[in-house]
Amino acid sequence: MRLDWDVGGDYGEAGDGDALRAMIEEAIAALPREHVRQLGGVHVLDEDPKGVALGIWRHDHAGAAIEIYLGPHVSPLLGLPPAVRHFALRLHLAYTLFHEVGHHVTRVLNRRAVPPRKAARVDEKIERWADDYAEKRLARLVARWLQPGGAADAPAARRALSQALRALRLEAVVSLEDAAPASTAAEAEKAAEAEKAAEIGRPAGTMAGGGAS
Repeated sequence: MRLDWDVGGDYGEAGDGDALRAMIEEAIAALPREHVRQLGGVHVLDEDPKGVALGIWRHDHAGAAIEIYLGPHVSPLLGLPPAVRHFALRLHLAYTLFHEVGHHVTRVLNRRAVPPRKAARVDEKIERWADDYAEKRLARLVARWLQPGGAADAPAARRALSQALRALRLEAVVSLEDAAPASTAAEAEKAAEAEKAAEIGRPAGTMAGGGAS
């Protein structure tokens, strides 16, 4: 999936452009390919022109795409200790990306699951689905960090990750105890296949069909 980097701001202690871009590339790499079908790319900018969003998913005549706004992710975290801030930024950017991809999965790839616009509280339901998707994907990403040799394998890094989750109020979403990696590669692959199938509404073990029109 294409990543367009249109960032000119100076984010100081949060990291240079290469470091911040690597965080988003990491989150993109954690997404199943079938979940980003028909998604044109991710466009990263400094700020939302309207000044209200962390990111958006849009679907118009040009197709589907995601925008991520870097500034509002970075600025609330600048007061954190460096190691904690590093993990908090990775978590914060990944969660936003996963949330927007969750919109794509539920509204394009699994369109039948979306209630009609006249249904009660439809916007609230759609946002909840995107949050549910983001929480699942974030837990899987954190589990990867906790694996031997992963980003949070060392005790000091694990402590920093725990503090970052608390700073973002995500400790109830991602438990470090529950995020322990699968015991074998086969178990991990089986669990991932079942989860991907559930998210796009097809039986596990079958090939994905064509995308929604």
